[in-house]
Amino acid sequence: MLTDRCVRDVRRGDLGDILAIDAAAFATPLNENELLDLLRQRRVGGYAHECYGRVLGYAIYEHGRAGAHLLRLAVDPKFRRQGVGTALVQKILSLPDGRRADITATVRESSLEAALFLRACGFTARLKRGGFSDTHEDAYVFTSRIQEEVCVGR
Repeated sequence: MLTDRCVRDVRRGDLGDILAIDAAAFATPLNENELLDLLRQRRVGGYAHECYGRVLGYAIYEHGRAGAHLLRLAVDPKFRRQGVGTALVQKILSLPDGRRADITATVRESSLEAALFLRACGFTARLKRGGFSDTHEDAYVFTSRIQEEVCVGR
């Protein structure tokens, strides 16, 4: 299992790996300009999970007083179910400066793999009708205070 010791802040040199992982994970992947614009926002942060000399997964989140909102999380398909996603979520939970609190994530109803991952980590969901304006697809809004032992191995 890959641990949280491999998680660090995103660096500019990670962009190529992140874009490749993003393209493998999402039907509408980010392009380089969109990724840079997202990471340049004041309250947005990003973590990369690096092992074996390459980025295996990444998380981009927006932080606020009540916690963090997971904007994007993806893991290289070859390294899924090895703890990469879990380590990234746990890192967000341990944000400094007293910002540790709930994490929320909005997931398309059709994204079963993401929903199952979040459920396995102890998130609870509520349905939001028409939650995605681009397709009017329903969304699930997941919320949790994840405990480290709950997600181990995911």
